[in-house]
Amino acid sequence: MRRFFDREDTRWRRGNGALHFYLAPPEDSPLWDLVREAEKPLSALPQIGIQPPECIHVTVQRLDLYRDEISDAQWEKLRSQMDRRMAQIDPFTLTFAPTAVQEWAVEVISPENPSFTRLIDAVRDSIVDAGLGEALTDPPFGPHFSLAYAVAGTSSEEDRALADALHALKTDNSMECSQIALVEVDQDQEAGIFSFRPLYTWTVGTPR
Repeated sequence: MRRFFDREDTRWRRGNGALHFYLAPPEDSPLWDLVREAEKPLSALPQIGIQPPECIHVTVQRLDLYRDEISDAQWEKLRSQMDRRMAQIDPFTLTFAPTAVQEWAVEVISPENPSFTRLIDAVRDSIVDAGLGEALTDPPFGPHFSLAYAVAGTSSEEDRALADALHALKTDNSMECSQIALVEVDQDQEAGIFSFRPLYTWTVGTPR
């Protein structure tokens, strides 16, 4: 793996408080079993930053934007646009492939999912209609979450050993998606951790 924080998209204007839209596993999600079981093999590699359970998330949309840069009118418009569009999205399930050691991180990736794509489109449209379109960044490559990010380079031998250990984990890699949150994200490049604080949460398929 290569150092994750050498990527251009990690060079935020501020290290703390960037606004993102996240899906987080519900409390009863079987994904928590995977998170717990993966900790031991992940901890054998000191060059990676393991995400604490409370930091696990699926990114829907990142913004180059911070809360103090949004006017009250834009904030209310964003909330109202999201209220309307999230009520039109049905809950859905993501089914993930086995954990994989990728170029920059240890990731759990779902195949392309039409419901996830519709959710991204609805969020992006809401942002544009709130007058915040200039803050949009590229959408994610697909539904996925990261168990760990590389904070230093690893060898191909280390990657293969970790991949073999992770592939042996037998867990149900599915996640029910019924809530989406607008969060403030803090980036700790030394520890390799993205922590976040929810600002507002929507339950999909539920009118406000």
